[in-house]
Amino acid sequence: MATTHSMVAGTGRGLTRYCSSTSTSPSGESSVIWAKERLVEMDAAQRRLTYEVLDNNVGFKKWVATFEVVPIVEGGACEIQWSFVGEPPEGWNYESLVTFYDSSLQSISKKIEQALLMTSSV
Repeated sequence: MATTHSMVAGTGRGLTRYCSSTSTSPSGESSVIWAKERLVEMDAAQRRLTYEVLDNNVGFKKWVATFEVVPIVEGGACEIQWSFVGEPPEGWNYESLVTFYDSSLQSISKKIEQALLMTSSV
């Protein structure tokens, strides 16, 4: 996400935020995609958060997603698992939904990796 900011002061359950980024189509046209989200659950002990999309300009009607940090036994590493329940926007098939989220998750993954590298060098 290029832009994200809290819409309601505070932290924890019920917190809402606005996220946006610029998307470029295969033909080279740029457009801003945005979503307003609400935090449904945040469990620090389980390293998990769940959010729902309240409004967006992509076309999602109902969308709830969970991010969870899951330990990998070998080497003490971990992975981030993302799951969702929802319906794709009208006119989208499963493949276009996977392509959209694969691109988004690759971008998020790079940002997390960059943040971790900056933190470990401090």
